[in-house]
Amino acid sequence: MLIVKEISFELEDTEAAIHKYKFEASNDNDQIFIDSQGIQIMIASGNGSLCHSVKVINGESILNEQLDNLCETFIEKYNKQINDNNEINEQGVEIEKEVYKKNDPDILVPYDPNTIRVTQARFSLREIFEMINGTEYDESILDLSPDFQRNYVWDSTRKSRLIESILLKIPLPVFYLARSNEGKYQVVDGVQRLSVINQYFSNGFSLRNLEYLKNECDKKFFQKDPKVSLHPKFVRQLRSYQIDCNIIEPDTPHRVKSDIFKRLNTGGRSLNSQEIRNSILRKDS
Repeated sequence: MLIVKEISFELEDTEAAIHKYKFEASNDNDQIFIDSQGIQIMIASGNGSLCHSVKVINGESILNEQLDNLCETFIEKYNKQINDNNEINEQGVEIEKEVYKKNDPDILVPYDPNTIRVTQARFSLREIFEMINGTEYDESILDLSPDFQRNYVWDSTRKSRLIESILLKIPLPVFYLARSNEGKYQVVDGVQRLSVINQYFSNGFSLRNLEYLKNECDKKFFQKDPKVSLHPKFVRQLRSYQIDCNIIEPDTPHRVKSDIFKRLNTGGRSLNSQEIRNSILRKDS
């Protein structure tokens, strides 16, 4: 189990005052963190040692309007340390090589390159959102499969910066999708980015800690109460934004899909062989 010993961060209150916090794990109980001001926080951990909730035991010095922000930021910082350690410590995936000989018997390749079929496509984020969630007339056809990344969580700043990049019209790296014979898709690379986009379009979080659009978009949801929602021009901009996708066609061998998944998956941690089989093969069985 990975143990976090210290959490430090700053928060701005409603009067623009900066408050500094430095929590250290208790010597008697590593589930309790104590700040120099005497504030005590007890964490509740889930799978992979990630923190899913906290309880402030002694926080008389904290104003009520600051309490939620304190707890949310603490969870983000705690989980970021866990995720960073997972990235460093997890071993990579090893898939045994197969031998394919063609023309030159001395050249070994893992599979026949002629069996690889990858096409290109562009989708707007409005189309992506409908593919993930379905519409009144169509079922969902894009599986994000968040269980692939069960030990990895983006913090609110990283989520917000992704949305800000889209609003700034910065091109995103290409996504890889695998298409089934039924015309449905699985995300091979880019599941975290698509999950964040889907979450924001569903009003799952407001933008925070923006770098360039702070005045226009900070603390704004996608479409909620008008006072806390993006200006309609930004909503239109997000919906119409186009992403480039490489589509792995269904007649591409499973082995090729697995290898692409292994080489391209960068979302948090390396996956083991069983997870690769579950993620790539289960939909085609």
